Amino acid sequence: MLNWQPLTTTKLRWIATTNNINGCAGQTGITQSRTIGVTFETWVLKTMRQLPRWSMPLFSMARQTANTSNGKLGLPASVIPEFVDNQVGVTLGFMSMKTVYFDQSVFFEVKAVTGALTPGTSKWQILGLLDVARSYPPVVPPPPCPPPAVFFTTTGNTTVSPGVVTQATDWKVGVWQQQVLYDANSANPNNPNLELGDQVCLNPSLYAGWVASWPAPGPFPSNPLTWPTDQEQASVVVGGDPDPAEVD
Repeated sequence: MLNWQPLTTTKLRWIATTNNINGCAGQTGITQSRTIGVTFETWVLKTMRQLPRWSMPLFSMARQTANTSNGKLGLPASVIPEFVDNQVGVTLGFMSMKTVYFDQSVFFEVKAVTGALTPGTSKWQILGLLDVARSYPPVVPPPPCPPPAVFFTTTGNTTVSPGVVTQATDWKVGVWQQQVLYDANSANPNNPNLELGDQVCLNPSLYAGWVASWPAPGPFPSNPLTWPTDQEQASVVVGGDPDPAEVD
């Protein structure tokens, strides 16, 4: 019988090193954290059918300002989401319905973090993602339209802080989270299947009167962490990424 449990960062590290994915068992420190982070990110993107990943930096004035010190413009000042997707919004009117297409308005980020994501995580990366979500789309449909959104896919011991939700709500940006699970009753306990858990909206008040959808939500297959190929893992490493994948 399947027994889906949250995939914590500790369990993620254990599975990766037990299977020596990309030589991580012989690595230490930040090198090992980044190897395992890339492995986790690649599994998520392949499962969501989003390879190759997004690679274009998106400037965030809020992130630059937050990182500014002693009169010097702050760096990093941009973010590179894992991928950017379109969404379709349908109003829930009693007498009539309206369908709105909102291009490049959902920003996906993969995080393997022990504890809470805050606006200041990774030199204000999370603040930058929220800022980009409210400002990047080149063509915004006329109101009414569903909110832009940031969608976090995370390990099972990662939370999204109230500060992130409050800032997002103030900026009218939806925040979603989806945790990765593992089968604790797997026939191969050293390399169990993983699965994407439920998608949870953390500020549902922004969606009053709307049903929003985008291509990424499943159903998705269950596969082990070793499912992606070496070539696929190499494809998610973006040169100059201010926030490279790693396990924190």
